[in-house]
Amino acid sequence: MRIVTLTTKCTAIYQDSLEPFELNRLGRVVVLTGPNGAGKTRVLNRIQNLDGEQSEFLHLGFEIEDLVAGSALKVAKYTLGTIQHSGEQEPDSLPPGTRRHRASHAESLGANNIVGSAPTYIQEVQNRWFEATHPGFSGDDPSKNQAIQTYTLLRENLASLLGANLERNPIGQVTLFGHSVASPVLSSGQQALLTWAAMLHAQGAKLGNVILVIDEPETHLHPDAVLEMLRKTIDSNTNGQIWIGTHSIPVLAGLSAKYRDEISLCYMSKGSASYAGRGPEKILASLMGGDENVYALREFLNLPELMAVNRFATECLLSPPVVSGVRTDDPQILLVENCLPLFTGNSKASKILDFGAGDGRLIETFAALHGPLDDLLDYVAWDIPDVKEDRCLVALKRAYRNSKCRRFTCRDELFRNHPVASFEAVLMCNVLHEIDPSEWINTFSRNGVIAQSLAQDGHLIIVEDYLMPKGEHANKYGFIVLNTESLLALFNVSSADDIQVYNARQRYANRIRAHKIPRRLLENVDSATRKKSLELAQEKAREQISSLRSEKSHTYLSGRSHAFWVQQFANTSLALSEL
Repeated sequence: MRIVTLTTKCTAIYQDSLEPFELNRLGRVVVLTGPNGAGKTRVLNRIQNLDGEQSEFLHLGFEIEDLVAGSALKVAKYTLGTIQHSGEQEPDSLPPGTRRHRASHAESLGANNIVGSAPTYIQEVQNRWFEATHPGFSGDDPSKNQAIQTYTLLRENLASLLGANLERNPIGQVTLFGHSVASPVLSSGQQALLTWAAMLHAQGAKLGNVILVIDEPETHLHPDAVLEMLRKTIDSNTNGQIWIGTHSIPVLAGLSAKYRDEISLCYMSKGSASYAGRGPEKILASLMGGDENVYALREFLNLPELMAVNRFATECLLSPPVVSGVRTDDPQILLVENCLPLFTGNSKASKILDFGAGDGRLIETFAALHGPLDDLLDYVAWDIPDVKEDRCLVALKRAYRNSKCRRFTCRDELFRNHPVASFEAVLMCNVLHEIDPSEWINTFSRNGVIAQSLAQDGHLIIVEDYLMPKGEHANKYGFIVLNTESLLALFNVSSADDIQVYNARQRYANRIRAHKIPRRLLENVDSATRKKSLELAQEKAREQISSLRSEKSHTYLSGRSHAFWVQQFANTSLALSEL
């Protein structure tokens, strides 16, 4: 169970001064960051107030995944600033009934139930273990084994978080670092970790399908400790969701690396939130207090271009992720609108095939921009069989009153429902660079899905990012992005006027580009045109590398650019040596 969409609306209900914004396709881990007063805690408070039985989540601005109407949504908030030593008396001095009640209370979901109860809970778990291992224990074997296993797990959790083992002193008190766990000798950070470990142990079985809210987990804690604590919490929350508000750069970096494909990193400013994307400068500047401090941090860690090169190079060993999420200002989606025959106002909607549709980002964004698409666009998704269909089907249901027969992975099924040569355009958005060059000839052949789908006067639209922000290992040659010159060579275009080139707007103008290629040119692709295309791409990469290396100063962006072109050169060289 998780929140998949958050829309800040209904100001009559929420008087918290948040600005209108919308976050879609939220992942299992949602991290809110930004300067003080940006609105992180206000958003987390909205999430916390969802706890209980609700029937109007959409009205309140929340779309909840897998929530049956009328059922209860469990939300628990944990703030480390409140999880500290509370001056509790020694657990062993409490009456047995009070001790058992307090320990049992710690097992109830929520931070308030563990603050002040952690030492007693730990003492009770150890007492049960001590009794079970005593020679005079009268219980049965299952009870004995359970008491031993429960204490062993608690001891391991505390050891991993605090680096010390629970012990027992001669008068029966549970100790840590030689002191009773109820002793005020422990530091604020040690007390917080002790309480958190007890919470995970006591409430762990109940955390699996809960929305957890954690505000400023870095309070009192070393970065390594807070990351270890968060990892344990996230891994316990297998079917739920965790919302985290933080100012900590180590927390942002550690969670982004560990949960790369499950995290939604959101930047907040002046009561509004947006996806941070891959713009580290904006986050660093807001959290570090200005460019001077950001520069000092980078100098301390490493040269920024090396950080970008290393990250990109590592990503080039990983499979490409499916791009998802709605951004109504997405430069690629806006570019697609410019070059596809969309929304023409004719009585018949334009018909396009999205080749490699993935999670349905294109159609979901179109629906967000234009509303229901039944009379505006006849859209069909095509993908490979082993790509998960769930997200794409959800996107189609949002876009169309009748979404049947709009996603296919089988050629026969596609043409059984949509006649051959019935599509005005086939779109390949961020797809061509993933296709193995050895498959290019078959992909564009007259008998391939693309050529068979297109009408005689139809077009293939290829949209690519010519400075990919993230590397990927899409095929055995990595990835190969063909620029205009290389595409002209691949399709053996005799005149540049035979294809149309579209550039994205503003700052993406020299980076994101679309090429509109007539169907008749697809059959020109053969081994000779493929080789020429790869050679030109290789030479382009060589020129870019030389240019970047001749510059006297470098930035994060130049480091990432260098990594991209080095990979492009290596990948085209590998392909040319084998094809």
